[in-house]
Amino acid sequence: MAITDKNKPTLERLKELKSLYDAGILTKEEMEAEKDEILGKETSQPEQSSPELGHCDNKNEIQEESREHETAQSQSSWTAQKFVIVIAILIAIIAVSILSIKSCNPKEANGTQSIDDITLIDSVEMEEVVGSADYHAVDSTLETPPEEIEKPYEPEIQFEHIKEKRGNFEVDIEWPVSMSGTEDVSKLQECIIAKAFGYQTDDIHKCIELYFERESEEAENNWIPEQCDGHKKVKFHQWWNGLCIFSTHYLFYGGGNSESIFSSSDYIIYDKDSGRELKLDDIISNKPATLNIIKDYLSRYNTDRTYCEADEVPERFQLSPLGITFIFPQYTIWGGSFGEPHILFDYYELKDALSDSFAEKISNILHQKAWIKCSISELDDARRLDFERKGNKIRNCIYSNLNTDEKIEMTGEIVSNNYIFEAKDGSKALKIMIDRHVLEGTIIEGSKEFGVQLEIEFP
Repeated sequence: MAITDKNKPTLERLKELKSLYDAGILTKEEMEAEKDEILGKETSQPEQSSPELGHCDNKNEIQEESREHETAQSQSSWTAQKFVIVIAILIAIIAVSILSIKSCNPKEANGTQSIDDITLIDSVEMEEVVGSADYHAVDSTLETPPEEIEKPYEPEIQFEHIKEKRGNFEVDIEWPVSMSGTEDVSKLQECIIAKAFGYQTDDIHKCIELYFERESEEAENNWIPEQCDGHKKVKFHQWWNGLCIFSTHYLFYGGGNSESIFSSSDYIIYDKDSGRELKLDDIISNKPATLNIIKDYLSRYNTDRTYCEADEVPERFQLSPLGITFIFPQYTIWGGSFGEPHILFDYYELKDALSDSFAEKISNILHQKAWIKCSISELDDARRLDFERKGNKIRNCIYSNLNTDEKIEMTGEIVSNNYIFEAKDGSKALKIMIDRHVLEGTIIEGSKEFGVQLEIEFP
């Protein structure tokens, strides 16, 4: 009676037989007898090709060894059989190893190629671009398109667009109603209402009613009520480095003599991880050093404006890929005709004053690991500059004139306090000089020269 299953391939029967002998279940005589029977079967009935045996040459070698055993009947037959068993075991181990590796690499198992497998990877510089949270390869020889490279996770927000008008006053609000990864979005809603309306609630519709009532009463107290108008706006800008950024804007026209304008912008920097709005103390840990940086700028630049020395760092600020914009109250450092002064300082200038937690959040910028995607545009959106910055380097500069649909590639550099852009192809004489702290400057187009006031755009 056969000890091993006759329906199994020869190699499997030999391995099983060896395992039984090694375990002490079979004596040497029983093992030899069964082995002779197995090999005898092979000579009279050639077995079918085993899927585990990867090479035909190995199988032919096994069959040749078994035929030598039957014809020679000599002492050397056992040595040949041991050689066959060793070869079979090695092949089985290699096959199992290959299968294990494939099962651990799902990309390879699906027939797709990992970036690490591309032979050009050692010679291609991969660089991160932040601002719109996308990444790309600088070298075009890397065939993986940008959209296939993994992007940072950005929670998805669903909005209710609230747009209402009562008389001459209106509201235009992007109101968040849900956020992926968060069951309760009320904390974000409370932050927006506190900053935009000054109330502690999450009932946006009640706040809107109170706004219309208050503005209507204010208009009635003016000399010419029908000339008063205004708005309240809330706009979502983007996710940036784990922060959700909203802006609010308030406008009332007609105060006092019915010709005055009251205008104010503010920003909500909401940290999803902590579930709260970030304050200045979360960003800046050394306010005296920050104040000295501000004073140094004010004493050296914009000296043509009515100037009063700043006595404290304002609590209102805006974060963007370009840096931190401090928002000063009207009539503080400049004359009232300039409105609320906005002064921007990049993260490199403020790095010694930043809190450790915030510095860690933007470490890719501080350590110049990332190209920052930046956009600034004219207040009426007629002109726009898009570029990328890393440290004091600038690249990929595009000037757009939205009135003429004109786009011009430009070179860019930082010289002292200014961004300087010039036409790259020389087809048109174009030069733009922008104060990088207040985003004001001059555009020279041919023989024309005119001033321009820009603001930060979120890419």
